[in-house]
Amino acid sequence: MKNIETIKIDFVDLYNEFQHFKDCKYSKLLQTCVFRGESSLKYKLLPSILRETERSKWLNCSFIAPHYDKNLLSTQIFLELVILKKFYDFSNKQGLSLPTIPLIHHTEVMIMQFANFSKWLPEEWVELAALAQHYGTPTRLLDWSFNFKTALYFMAHGACKKIKSGSAQSDDKMVLWALNKGHIDRLNYTKDYNTDLCFTIPAYAKNPNIQAQQGVLTFWKSNFC
Repeated sequence: MKNIETIKIDFVDLYNEFQHFKDCKYSKLLQTCVFRGESSLKYKLLPSILRETERSKWLNCSFIAPHYDKNLLSTQIFLELVILKKFYDFSNKQGLSLPTIPLIHHTEVMIMQFANFSKWLPEEWVELAALAQHYGTPTRLLDWSFNFKTALYFMAHGACKKIKSGSAQSDDKMVLWALNKGHIDRLNYTKDYNTDLCFTIPAYAKNPNIQAQQGVLTFWKSNFC
């Protein structure tokens, strides 16, 4: 893909050069990008609910009727809706502060409204999905950070865990992904070009872990069909 640039660099050199990012050749990149670190180059940039093992596990649960076509986008979206509803109900019983979503307390009415969504996730569901992501619920959100050091930490931490467990492969590489948020934001504000890639920054005051990580989340909006 012409818009993806691959830079191979020694880890120590990478960290040392980024330490002085205001003067380094990547300075503009670091000012406009968000970052995600992975312990393996073999990992795809897929959110948890779209990873096949996680998706299959949830699709086989009792709340997805067996006659549903599991390959349809509408089934996938319905699955995500039900998971978020279950997270909301459980969290509400635990007294967790939750965003206000119209009709979410009325399950049958909410499901009837499901077909009226033009895009998924709807704007009013994004904050709930971000909260669910923080508590380990599978969503279509993907974690990034404004701070490249945070991404480097997760990248190295994951690789060290693999080495410790003996599952590391000699031909594998760690990877630091950089996504040019500034460029995508500019595209989304133009009339001639618009992407379905969305960014959301959770309320840091309600989520100290996300605040410490300078977190930002991405997701692709799907046309409902």
